[in-house]
Amino acid sequence: MMKLSTLLLRSLALLVSLYGALAWANSSAPIKVGVVAFAHPDNVTQRWQATVSKLENDLQRPFTLVVLPPEQLDERVKLGELDFLITNALMAVSYKKDFGSSSILTLIPTVSADPTRSVGSALITRAESKVASLADLKQLNAISSDRKAFGGFQIYAGEMAAKGLNPFNDFKSLEFVGFPQRKLLSMLTSHKADIAILPTCVLESAIKDGRVEPSSLKVVLTTKSDDFHCLTSSQLYPDYSFSKLGKTDHQLATAVIRSLLTIQASDQAAIQGQYVYWSATVNDSKVFSLLRQLQQWPFVTN
Repeated sequence: MMKLSTLLLRSLALLVSLYGALAWANSSAPIKVGVVAFAHPDNVTQRWQATVSKLENDLQRPFTLVVLPPEQLDERVKLGELDFLITNALMAVSYKKDFGSSSILTLIPTVSADPTRSVGSALITRAESKVASLADLKQLNAISSDRKAFGGFQIYAGEMAAKGLNPFNDFKSLEFVGFPQRKLLSMLTSHKADIAILPTCVLESAIKDGRVEPSSLKVVLTTKSDDFHCLTSSQLYPDYSFSKLGKTDHQLATAVIRSLLTIQASDQAAIQGQYVYWSATVNDSKVFSLLRQLQQWPFVTN
């Protein structure tokens, strides 16, 4: 009797599992992938559309790319309107508190072979500016795009906090001017600000695209970054994370993982997405250390 009961329970569990798998596989509702936008939405859409199209083709389900700035993305997550997220590593950790998000994959970018050292902050000034130490920041009017910008503010805010400094007190002024991030470079060249906090590689990318004269701007207070293709003023951290929300079916998430792991560097998804491939989630202990420096959850809960 015991063996029969066990067999029945196992059979029931298998049927429930199969029903769940068929439910998401046969649903016609689009799977919504939210993407944080720190650049013009059209550019962000162009970057990630091929990746989402790959998922759509492999899973034979409609996918919708939802590209939003940080505040609007927060709101969509709160309303439960998204199934997956492509965000920076800090946002991925932050969403875990209230929405049970889980990072399922980490992006391997083209600028670094080490996924734990993929993005940082760059302090950018005009070429003629003399910035030799942190003390010089007191004389400079600083700009950043947004308080929630990972490389564009939070990483360097953490660097300053580790040295007993505060970005709101230890620049002459600090202003958040919004997106796209490249407009901050124009504000520097037009003397509307003295220094910009931007993610690593924004300046190099603008120079490569011919948007900025190579001799007009520079990265200051640089730190050593072996095997990283851009100048940085900070430590380096993991970059983009692909996450599932707590409500998202685990079998659907498994199918998404399988699809993304087949992407190779030569595929259109990787070329447009500016990455080499997706990896299993990497060690994010440095992200938690940054949260501690910034006095954010889970280290401050009020």
